[in-house]
Amino acid sequence: MGERKHLTVACIPAYNEERTIATVILKTMRYVDKVIVCDDGSFDMTGEIAERLGAEVIRHARNMGYGAALRSLFKRAAEIDPDVMVTLDADSQHSPEDVRRLVEPVLNGEADIVIGSRLMLGNEQEMPLQEGRRGGDNKASQSSLLRWSDRRPVRIQGIQQACTEIHHSDGARHGSVR
Repeated sequence: MGERKHLTVACIPAYNEERTIATVILKTMRYVDKVIVCDDGSFDMTGEIAERLGAEVIRHARNMGYGAALRSLFKRAAEIDPDVMVTLDADSQHSPEDVRRLVEPVLNGEADIVIGSRLMLGNEQEMPLQEGRRGGDNKASQSSLLRWSDRRPVRIQGIQQACTEIHHSDGARHGSVR
């Protein structure tokens, strides 16, 4: 018997990212089985580019914000029921090359959620400013992984900041970490 293949899905919230979305999707596809993009009301070609590259695209009729885009992505990922879901930003702030390293502890049963941060362990990197964007809090810019299939309490690996409630695909609250 061969080793079981784990289904890994990448979720990418995007708003007016036509300049970067293609690179992010193509690089991410090297490390995951499926890419889902939430086009959060973009008025540029973000959604069309993502669709042409083979990503599944969820479209918001108007810009609803990052949290709403993530909510739509998480809902769709729960319908697919992957072994692992990873989020990446569409503006190239996250390196798709890190996906494999982030997914490994989840697949090995060492963690149920992994949050990558450039701010941990003295590994800070300058966050490039995007034209037309306000400078933000680097702590909000993270890659995260969820293991959807487990219903046991969540263990956290490599996190130094507060997390809020963790919800599983069944919608029930399974715990919180502060």
